[in-house]
Amino acid sequence: MDPSSTLSIPVNWVLTKVPLDIWRCLFHIVWRDSSGAISKILHLSHVCTSWRNTVQSTPELWSRINVRINLSRKVATPNIELLDLMTRNSQNVPLTMSLETDGNLTADIDQLFVLEVMPLFFHFWRAMERAKSLNFNFTVLQLFRSYNIVELVRSIQAARKPRCGAPNHLQDLALTLPLQSRVITSIISHLWTSTLPIRSLNLNGADRLSLDHITSFEASSFPFRQLQRIAIGLPIDIAVVFHILSLTPSLLTAVFSIIIGFNKDFKPRSNVVLRSLEELSLCRKDDMISEVPPFTLLLRFIITPSLKTLKLQNDAEWSPGPFQTFLQNASPRIEHLHLDIQDSHQGDIIECLRLLPFLRILDLSVEDHIQQELCIGREFCTAMQEWDTSNTAFSICPKLEKLTINYEAISYSFGTVFADMVENRWRRSTEGHNFEVKIKDAIDHEDGEERLSEMIRLLILKQLIGLNVTIEPKNWLVRLFERQVVGSAQRL
Repeated sequence: MDPSSTLSIPVNWVLTKVPLDIWRCLFHIVWRDSSGAISKILHLSHVCTSWRNTVQSTPELWSRINVRINLSRKVATPNIELLDLMTRNSQNVPLTMSLETDGNLTADIDQLFVLEVMPLFFHFWRAMERAKSLNFNFTVLQLFRSYNIVELVRSIQAARKPRCGAPNHLQDLALTLPLQSRVITSIISHLWTSTLPIRSLNLNGADRLSLDHITSFEASSFPFRQLQRIAIGLPIDIAVVFHILSLTPSLLTAVFSIIIGFNKDFKPRSNVVLRSLEELSLCRKDDMISEVPPFTLLLRFIITPSLKTLKLQNDAEWSPGPFQTFLQNASPRIEHLHLDIQDSHQGDIIECLRLLPFLRILDLSVEDHIQQELCIGREFCTAMQEWDTSNTAFSICPKLEKLTINYEAISYSFGTVFADMVENRWRRSTEGHNFEVKIKDAIDHEDGEERLSEMIRLLILKQLIGLNVTIEPKNWLVRLFERQVVGSAQRL
């Protein structure tokens, strides 16, 4: 007898003998690694009867419901049958839901496509009562513009079972508002009640977020006071920013990505006190620089004793007096600073850093490359090496662990003052070898050798002493040094 025949295992042995709990655990891994893609779950359910039963009886595998509608191609996924299957198989577990749109709607709406999308939209809306996380793009309502949208939604609400109402699990809410979005306030108010556990609100879209929008949210009992995170990606006036902050005393994170004009005489009715706020990010559009005064003029009206992260991006100019007032009002221990200020100088940066003894992460990179780059030279590097002998630490930012800059900031240096400063900080810092330097936008330049001296010195330090340097993207110089390292290792 062939010995191998006694050791052979039937093809379906693994499928039939492995406990279902193990399969269920493996399916969860597949689901997590595929970001909950329903196609992966369907593929698993088609392998055998045992797997199909296991997949269909595991509601968590069906708890991510993503509906995508391409307005220009007139395609909607999933179809209504699959959406119905997902909502049934997910049973009563809280859902992570998104309804997103792609493309632009043409002038002539295809009514057949509208009739195809409408039941999908209705079914999604009815399932939202179970949403724990909801991302809803209201641009889809443009499809139904020939209908009375408010009455349409009311009919959906009326068709719900008596126990149904606003979502009762909802914690994270993201809304994309269309142009002239104030008309849909009465619609979106169906998504919440004042007792909902909403912790995060993210607003995006093409319209300007006005005070009328926010007061409409207030009138519909939106639970602003319990929000812990708010991110506004729409253009927003600074007066509206302060109104929102006054409504949200429990905030931990506040991000305002497109702040538009306000005058230098702006002053809120009273200072805003946010005792729990840990992260504040303020940014403006580049074409609004001349119209919007420095963010530092605003900070003096905000009291944030718990602030750890401050990001001022695409700011106009540095105003040291108001910034000092901001720090004196609450004495926050800022550990992470992103300072992106147009036409700022080394002296401005040094003046700011002297006020931040707890800083661990400093980001001086410029996000919008239309504006003038900050040039880091001898003045900055000399100040960053000042040594306090009484405390045996650097005088400026003694706890600094990471520094991020753009390549252009050091490419005009004709020596190695920056690299020398980095080496000195690395060797003498109390944080020791944890000190890290990141250089962004290191694109291939036709620079002479003298223009590359800083980069060459940093890469040599990386080879010789293990300096933690990250250069993105990898340009020809970085690739050359990497090949040398590989070649040396192979020879050893």
